[in-house]
Amino acid sequence: MDGTDDAASFPLPSEIADAPGAEDWRSMYPYFTRFQPEDDQRFWFYNSMHFPEPIPAFDMITAEVPYSAIGANTARVFVFPTTLGIEHRIVNGRVYITAIPVLYEAEIGRRAAIFGERASYYYENWDELYEGWKVRMRALIDEIESVTVPSLPEAELDRERLTWMYRQMLRIREFEVRVTPISETAEIGMAVGAALAGYRPVVELYMAEFMLVAMDQVVNEAPRFRYMSGGRVTVPLVLKAGYGFTAGWAGQHTGSIYGMFTGVPGLKVALPATPADAKGLMATAIRDDNPVCFFHHYLLTLEEGEVPEGSTWSRSARPTCGGPGTT
Repeated sequence: MDGTDDAASFPLPSEIADAPGAEDWRSMYPYFTRFQPEDDQRFWFYNSMHFPEPIPAFDMITAEVPYSAIGANTARVFVFPTTLGIEHRIVNGRVYITAIPVLYEAEIGRRAAIFGERASYYYENWDELYEGWKVRMRALIDEIESVTVPSLPEAELDRERLTWMYRQMLRIREFEVRVTPISETAEIGMAVGAALAGYRPVVELYMAEFMLVAMDQVVNEAPRFRYMSGGRVTVPLVLKAGYGFTAGWAGQHTGSIYGMFTGVPGLKVALPATPADAKGLMATAIRDDNPVCFFHHYLLTLEEGEVPEGSTWSRSARPTCGGPGTT
């Protein structure tokens, strides 16, 4: 896609026809991923290595993260002389990429000097760095293998009768990795099953609103097993998520929705207000045999404060400031 009239050149973005049956594909993808007229003047690569098939619109984050975030960060850290990062576009669901150019010759020269200094360190010390990485990874694997995990009853290990997702859970113990779509319903559902099997999973949801797509698991499943079994079954599960205002995020990600969970029988809710609270409440939540929603305000994660040794937390009320509203 180089903008020439040579018949042997690649087609321009504006010349690519819509795939039959997918004429309305543009309405499915974010506006900033659509080709613009000026894009005809740039060379675009079809990323068939990472995305050999059309990418579903709901999986677009798998393209946005490496290009918009990791690509820009890598270019900034190493100061690549001619590029500031990676841009991506979508045509018929297929991902195309190109470099974000550095426009001024003087800037390219300045960046080249910095790049040579930073990149040369890795070239000159590659063997030592690689051996050090292998030592750290070996130590990490040894640590994971030393963790004692509960054994499931033999009768439940009939793999032919297990669901696909449960079989993938069992594969975790064999250090096999599976790439899964972003699905809070699946993540929390798997965690409920793991808790029932004797584990103590902690699910990092990042945003509290992500729980809303898995309300059956959060409200109707996890909190009820202990009651329905007469206390014979426990569900030690922690769902960790942030809430509240933070600049630049959409309205769907800045709500304070913890109140809707406080009235669910069997479900505990923790809201730390200080660093000490955060440490103590998380330790208490992990040890609890009931499901716990651990909500932390985004802006409070910037707060600093004293954190006591150990991981105990007092269940008694502890006023932190005075005033007529304190009871």
